[in-house]
Amino acid sequence: MKKTITDYSLVLLFVGLFFFTFQFINSSISALAGSQVTTQQKISEPTIMVPGTNGDADRFDELIQKLKETDPDTAVMKVTVKTDGTLAVSGSLNQATKHPIVVIAFQDASDGQPAVAKQAKWYQQALTYVHESYAFSNYNVVAHSNGGLVLTDYLENDRLPEDPQLDHLITLGTPFNDVGDYNHGNQLKAISPWLNSYLKNANKLPTEQLSVLNIAGDQNATQSDGTVELASVKAGAKLYQNSASYTELEVDASHSDLLTNPVAAQAIETIFH
Repeated sequence: MKKTITDYSLVLLFVGLFFFTFQFINSSISALAGSQVTTQQKISEPTIMVPGTNGDADRFDELIQKLKETDPDTAVMKVTVKTDGTLAVSGSLNQATKHPIVVIAFQDASDGQPAVAKQAKWYQQALTYVHESYAFSNYNVVAHSNGGLVLTDYLENDRLPEDPQLDHLITLGTPFNDVGDYNHGNQLKAISPWLNSYLKNANKLPTEQLSVLNIAGDQNATQSDGTVELASVKAGAKLYQNSASYTELEVDASHSDLLTNPVAAQAIETIFH
């Protein structure tokens, strides 16, 4: 009889130890997960840069070097969204940087309205990744060429309530009215189907808190940057002129040189620094 009681006690002891060990491991895992959330690094308001057609994550390197002249230790992170939905990430951000920079690029940076609509969804995916990795509530954007259309498409169709708030949007050479026969120099000949699709959803743009600087290239007084005519760039006013602030700036530069034009770079630096 004593042997039976002893065996039964041992069983209870082992069962108790098992549950105690399980609860301890489970609590440790929960604590670790909780610590990962609470240690999410808070950063200053970042600037996201979005290239245009065929642009990659290195497209803004010269502009970034220019901006680094006033803040040499600026942290830079580059995110490329691949066609399979995975992200290629290099660099990281830190709390010490006053003006952190994130470049969001796309493996497929094709031209055309369907391609830009897809890139807008990829932009949202990359923005979510950055936002989950670092704590910030507001951010700014510098977008070149079709990158400005990607942002417009995102703001109208893919922006989520939990996304951080866009404060400043700077577009450079963005063909808001497409290219070609829709434009003539400084005058619109017709509203392109592409712009018309954005006008239909313009009420979704967060214009009440948004400051917009729309930069156009007027190379050698030709009313074009060699790729996009002034009329197409200035058509951005039809979407953003009712923003909290809307400004247009013309510089003597070709389409590809807009990112290295000293006047444009100074305007960008003034807003973000």
